[in-house]
Amino acid sequence: ASIDIESAKILWKEGEITTSNISVPVYASTPITVTLNVKQISLDALLSAATSNRATATGAVSGTLPVVINRDGTFILKKGSLKADKAGTLKLSPDVIPAEAAQVALLREALQDFHYNNFSMAIESADSKKLSMLLSLEGNNPSVYNGRMIKLNVHLSGDVIELLTQSLNILK
Repeated sequence: ASIDIESAKILWKEGEITTSNISVPVYASTPITVTLNVKQISLDALLSAATSNRATATGAVSGTLPVVINRDGTFILKKGSLKADKAGTLKLSPDVIPAEAAQVALLREALQDFHYNNFSMAIESADSKKLSMLLSLEGNNPSVYNGRMIKLNVHLSGDVIELLTQSLNILK
């Protein structure tokens, strides 16, 4: 016996998250794999939640996020990707990126007002508690390097439970 879900849709932060063709075995104890299709979700909402409100952004992202849901309610994000459809800005609080090296100071300065032309995010969790995000950015900060183009890869990691709790609070 199974419960078959033809399609599901959640409207969230000016965009939508959809999935389809899910079969949930009623009596099995195996995890359920679901692919979430993300369309035009606010980048500001995602980054604010992922950084405990220490990042703001303009623009929206779309892509896919494969999720494995365990029967105990825990979940793991498999390797997914999101990409911005058009240019925007990203402002990251300096305390999001720790360390005192000169290169890190320059990175912090660039990300305080980064104007991106290209933005993509690879996202996954190694377990049900830690989230890993690799941001790939191309753009500039008008105040850094005389506004010259910069290509960046920034790795952020954090607690998925905290992110999920904040996201659910945003939905209320």
